[in-house]
Amino acid sequence: MSMMVNPFMFGAAPLSFPINLTVNNAGAEAGDASGWTAASGGVLWTSINTTSVGYPPSIYEGSRYFSAGNNANARMYQDIDVSAYASTIDAGGAVAELSARFSTNDSLYDYFSVFLRALDASSSVISSVAQEDLFVQELSLGWYLQDLNMLLPSGTRKVRIEIHATRASGTYNDVFFDDIKLSLQDSSRRITPTYGASVSRGSRTGLITLSTTNLVGFGTLSSMVDGSNSNSWYFNGATNDGTNWITFDFGSGAALVIDEFVWKQQNTVTHGVWRLEGSNDNSSWTQIGSDFTLRNGVNRPGGTSNTGYRYYRLRAMSGSRSASPYLYEIQFRAK
Repeated sequence: MSMMVNPFMFGAAPLSFPINLTVNNAGAEAGDASGWTAASGGVLWTSINTTSVGYPPSIYEGSRYFSAGNNANARMYQDIDVSAYASTIDAGGAVAELSARFSTNDSLYDYFSVFLRALDASSSVISSVAQEDLFVQELSLGWYLQDLNMLLPSGTRKVRIEIHATRASGTYNDVFFDDIKLSLQDSSRRITPTYGASVSRGSRTGLITLSTTNLVGFGTLSSMVDGSNSNSWYFNGATNDGTNWITFDFGSGAALVIDEFVWKQQNTVTHGVWRLEGSNDNSSWTQIGSDFTLRNGVNRPGGTSNTGYRYYRLRAMSGSRSASPYLYEIQFRAK
């Protein structure tokens, strides 16, 4: 007859979270990409020790950072051994959490993706999550923090960090990384929404219905979720006063947690102060995070709620929106 054994029966102490894991050459301080391996389809990133004509505006930490350089695809990964925590992982007790600082240089097109992968003892991937196709437009915003985490499945013995930068235009890949960190957290840790969700990527016209109150100056609002960066529509330029919004209906039964989004448009002009709100009846609305300036690239209302909603809306609160850029696409950080 088999018997369940308590792992602490013979004196083993419970783990004390968080556990900070060692990432080799986490901020490019080695002066090269040592500690990292080139990922499939790409080449290693470059270690840089100075800023160039203002980008990024500074080095985030230490004296160096990773730059994608002139590579069309800078891709690298590093595997971190977590086998010492096997019993806790196999009992469903550990969340792996990645955080990193990134900056992009006035590029409407060059973007980065971050992957967190759980590997078994033979280095086969058994689970994976990602933040994909991200960029920030305004250099003045400095280094953005992006996080990604996952509950490690039973059998995980290594955790892989993988970062990609893709050059979609020009001769230089305008993506930079610094201060890459990995930790283990308790299983109660909030799981971060991701840009890898089906409501974020590709054509979603069959998943999301858009409507608006007097915001369209020209074009078709649904083009924001058709997966194409095309000159489809733009705002009517006016002053924001809280009475105009764009509503996203994710359909009957949907209960999505959304805490930030990527806004893609033709240029870098901003559109005043906006608010993200959620609802389950399209009538009573709850604010998500804080008011923010709507701009090209990552928009971060914030908040750590796990409450899911069927409807979300972007509400124009103050300042002025511009009719100058064509508005292309929106990607949601969702779960």
